Amino acid sequence: MNDDYMNIFTDMFFDINTNDNVKNTLAQASELFSTLIYKLGEVSNELNYSVGVSNDDTYLHLVITLFVRKLMEQIDAINILYSYGSVTEAELVLRSMLETIVTLKFILLKDETNRDETRFRAAAYFLGHHYQEMAIAEKQMQPGGIMSKMTATDQQKWNRKKTAINNMVQSNSFFKRVDDERKKLKKPGKSAWYEVVGVHNFKEMMKVVGMDKYYEGLYGPLSLETHALNVTMAMKVKDDGFYPDRIRSPHNGENTFSLTCTFASIALQELYKYLGDEDEERLEFAKFYKEFIVKRDMVETNLRKIVH
Repeated sequence: MNDDYMNIFTDMFFDINTNDNVKNTLAQASELFSTLIYKLGEVSNELNYSVGVSNDDTYLHLVITLFVRKLMEQIDAINILYSYGSVTEAELVLRSMLETIVTLKFILLKDETNRDETRFRAAAYFLGHHYQEMAIAEKQMQPGGIMSKMTATDQQKWNRKKTAINNMVQSNSFFKRVDDERKKLKKPGKSAWYEVVGVHNFKEMMKVVGMDKYYEGLYGPLSLETHALNVTMAMKVKDDGFYPDRIRSPHNGENTFSLTCTFASIALQELYKYLGDEDEERLEFAKFYKEFIVKRDMVETNLRKIVH
């Protein structure tokens, strides 16, 4: 990566290679991030090679598998950012990770004696982006839209896709139920997937899964970074005035690190329940988690010592 600008604007960028203590601490954080990715990778392998998945659960299995992949991708992105000291920008990924965890928990939320509602929520999520794509396309096909001058060939392709989606809906009782419930909504074309299953917004979804404590204390503040509402927070107060914090400063990196570990652990516990792991496997995870917490706390302490 060409980052010669760091050598030119040394007063604006912090180079972790100039401080061995910082570099070593971020390496410790990277090791734990890698451990979490490894654990999720094991779950992914177990999902990929599971046998005896019924036809009714095929799409459910696929949805869960893709959620695992997304979590691995998000932790990997946080890991990359931390390795360069960009802990502030890692907050953007953390916010998306929180949304991923909440959605996963919501889909897997079930009555132990009835898995149908889990299948229904997974079906709603599975079809959600198809409906969204169709709604956007239909709007853009109107006069003045970017798809209003489609060629005959493109129109045929689109019609075939619509037919394929409609056939898919009719092929599965849960897909059909989603379609029926969606038609009852006031504005089906503008509705989010979770509205089909009775949740009106993300805040309500967080409450349903028991993670509403994170909404005001975390989700809201993380949104400030997303919407560029906290630009002036990158300031340090010194005796002689205010100074902007340096770019790539790992200062205050313990919070995002800790939350990433917490959310990943929540996801792993949900996934192990979904897989129906035996007592031996649950005990193995409990042992891993106990050891992981000790290492996590040590890294948190070291991150807290960084004052750059």
